[in-house]
Amino acid sequence: MDASIWPAAAEDSLQSIADRLKRRAAAARRAWWLSVAIAAAGCSASPTPSTPDPFDGPYIGTWTGTVNSSVIGAGMATVVFDSGVKLPGLVQVTGHWTFTFPESRFSASGTVTGTQLQNDPVFVLLFSSSTVPCPSEPDGTALRGRSGSLTLGSNRMQGSYMDNGCPGGTLDLVRK
Repeated sequence: MDASIWPAAAEDSLQSIADRLKRRAAAARRAWWLSVAIAAAGCSASPTPSTPDPFDGPYIGTWTGTVNSSVIGAGMATVVFDSGVKLPGLVQVTGHWTFTFPESRFSASGTVTGTQLQNDPVFVLLFSSSTVPCPSEPDGTALRGRSGSLTLGSNRMQGSYMDNGCPGGTLDLVRK
């Protein structure tokens, strides 16, 4: 057997390992960003340090569009950011979300936090837990939080999300 030719099963296995490593690296980056956001939350240019600087930047508002799960297909998404703070080196916004899927057991809503480091094009979203499709679980579902890495434009954000330990998908949102 030629040393440069791998059996198909070995190639699939290597690809699976590479995919898992990429997902773990992405999760580690999101965790790092969250820790930076929490650490920076104590910092403020406000005259009263316990009060963060108010923020009404390009994130605030209602964002609607599609959520496309790699397991169950397309649904509708609404994310509303109604408050936020601008801290040295980062912006953090909070609000609520709703995802509606044709398979209603996966439709859900909750709270969301968005964080973007200064001069970084990636906007990280952390969603509260809900029932998500998870083929590796015995009943095909799990209670998980979602985390997303999106690119933010003037009136559009799009990118991928993962159902923390289960397959994720993509988000494509436009500000109303």
